[in-house]
Amino acid sequence: MIKLLMMPPCTQTLHEWAKEIRQQLPIYNIVMPDTMQLAQAELATADAVFGWVTPDLLPRAKKLRWI
Repeated sequence: MIKLLMMPPCTQTLHEWAKEIRQQLPIYNIVMPDTMQLAQAELATADAVFGWVTPDLLPRAKKLRWI
């Protein structure tokens, strides 16, 4: 499964996009953490990220292939 991390803040629009992606592409595990602290923890195992990732967070993203 491909882990797609959607960075906070997760707006209603992002929740709608995530729902559509889950329906169309069930191979994606979409993670939508509520806080930046939770997002940082998820970043270590994310394959893809949607949203703002600061340069200081990139070293944590060991599996990241797509931003």
